[in-house]
Amino acid sequence: MPRLCALPENIVDPGVDPSRFDVAFWRRYERMLRVAREIDIVVEVIFYADGQDPGTDRFSGKANTGNDPLEHAYYQYAVDPLAAFANVCWDVTNEYHVFRTVQCTDRLGALLRSADPYRHLISVHGHGEFPFRGSAWPTHAIYQSWDDQEGHAFLLAKRKQQTDAGRIMRQVNAEYGYEDYYGVGWGENRAAPSRTGYTRRRLAWGMYFAGGYQTTGERADTGTGAGADTGGGWVNGRGDSCMTMLAGHAHIRTFFESFQ
Repeated sequence: MPRLCALPENIVDPGVDPSRFDVAFWRRYERMLRVAREIDIVVEVIFYADGQDPGTDRFSGKANTGNDPLEHAYYQYAVDPLAAFANVCWDVTNEYHVFRTVQCTDRLGALLRSADPYRHLISVHGHGEFPFRGSAWPTHAIYQSWDDQEGHAFLLAKRKQQTDAGRIMRQVNAEYGYEDYYGVGWGENRAAPSRTGYTRRRLAWGMYFAGGYQTTGERADTGTGAGADTGGGWVNGRGDSCMTMLAGHAHIRTFFESFQ
């Protein structure tokens, strides 16, 4: 938690004080960015990972207008030290549409852009639409459209919408699907083998050849995000031989880096 809490072990109502920041947390974050910079990793700084969860947002949810000075201080407090790192990009929030209005998000995006003297990349994670394509602050559009939307056709359509808006901007389908995840809820109850590493890789190729970009989730039914064995996967150093998707993505990188 970036702010001081009266009850840090209580995830539902931790007693967040929005006027005071947890200095130890921010120092850890800076150390992480330094390590990432040394090994050429760019870190997306997301200001709310799941703002709709209890105990996370202290600024009135969808009633928020984006004008609260304490929330402005949150963004400014982050930008002041973190913008000095070359290996950061900004994400106004994750899943903005579930706890923020378009107007509020647009206002906070403009605030974040104006606070950054180095003009890092900036966008906001959401869903299948990006209502900010005409705004001045985003450097790229982020969508989240899962595999049933056919990545190639989806990003072709989004590129056309962006062109029609009169502004050229990168189009990114972020977190478009997890390898072998068939759980309930956002797993959409898909049946194996529809989400193998192979199908994730085919979707990624399609998005690139549509002139767009993609970021994928790692395997979600083993060691991360679901079940008792959470918090693992490749990102946290717990990948194993059942996870084949990212090995396939390495071939995509090799291909595109092989020519100018």
